[in-house]
Amino acid sequence: MADWGALAHVGPRDAVGVSFFASLDADAFVLGPAVRYRRWIGPDQSVDIALGTPVLSSDYGATLSAYGLVKWNPVHWVGIALRPEVRRPVTTCDQTGCRAGSRFVGSAGVEFGWVPGLSLTFAAGAVGLVAAIALAGID
Repeated sequence: MADWGALAHVGPRDAVGVSFFASLDADAFVLGPAVRYRRWIGPDQSVDIALGTPVLSSDYGATLSAYGLVKWNPVHWVGIALRPEVRRPVTTCDQTGCRAGSRFVGSAGVEFGWVPGLSLTFAAGAVGLVAAIALAGID
């Protein structure tokens, strides 16, 4: 999961902004925008919430899908995040037929921001490029 964006202060302890997220999991590669809110609860501690929607997906329809974020940042450059997502429409088929519906996907993890996050973004991109080149050379 990667999420890049900017926040603007709207008060001494509040900020709002936008971000663009990219997610890769076993189901799909997903891209989309989100609106964000941050509330500082201490000199370096803050809580973030965000709501967005995929605009591009490799495997499921982005229409009416919802992406969320709830994150606690104990310091300004690292956070512990929960990312709930409702993927819609998802078609499931069995012996009785096919049905359209939605599916809940959740993830949790540690996120890095500021210089560590930017450095990890470039490192992951380099590793991905090397892996793609290596896999392309396999016959």
